[in-house]
Amino acid sequence: MPIINATSLEEYLTCFLDASYQRHQVSSSSETKLYLQKFLLYLTHSENLFKKINTFTEYSALNQETDSITLRRYHALQQPTAALRNIHLKDLGDYCLFMLGFFYEHLRQKGESSPIYYQTIGASSYADLSSSIPKREDKQVFQELANNFWDFGVIIGDLHLAQLNQPEKFLSLYQKWLLTKDSRFAQLLQINPLIPLEEREN
Repeated sequence: MPIINATSLEEYLTCFLDASYQRHQVSSSSETKLYLQKFLLYLTHSENLFKKINTFTEYSALNQETDSITLRRYHALQQPTAALRNIHLKDLGDYCLFMLGFFYEHLRQKGESSPIYYQTIGASSYADLSSSIPKREDKQVFQELANNFWDFGVIIGDLHLAQLNQPEKFLSLYQKWLLTKDSRFAQLLQINPLIPLEEREN
């Protein structure tokens, strides 16, 4: 069952993505914007987080952080048919993008290299998918996702902006920025112009 009404959610995601693209000055094709919107809409259906959609893991990759993404990439590339390989590559690319975007704080706790690791595996998966699928429009979408993987993660990360209206959430993130000077944390904190971020990383 959808978490909230699909029509109102679709409208919200359209407005959210438009605002986030403008906020970060990220340009994207209309096809890629639509893909990202549908991807986020898909994740609001709770059953999709546990759906069994591949042959080598019990749950969808969108709910399986514990399995090595390097191993998943190896399994994806070893699939016996192009169709199966493409399903696994798309699943892995989507998973890495969602983790880099929505769960960036969690990845960052593991070290500075962890988000870069997810970016590398996710972007490579999308790039391989772009080279493999026959439809020209889809090729362009997945190549764009591969080329600008970090930027699209930043876009998804803006979903946390609403939570930062809560003082305790904002303070928690600010404390993490003070410890790490992480640019992703600084980008979120910029919603409050009174917070000094002059030392933030570029």
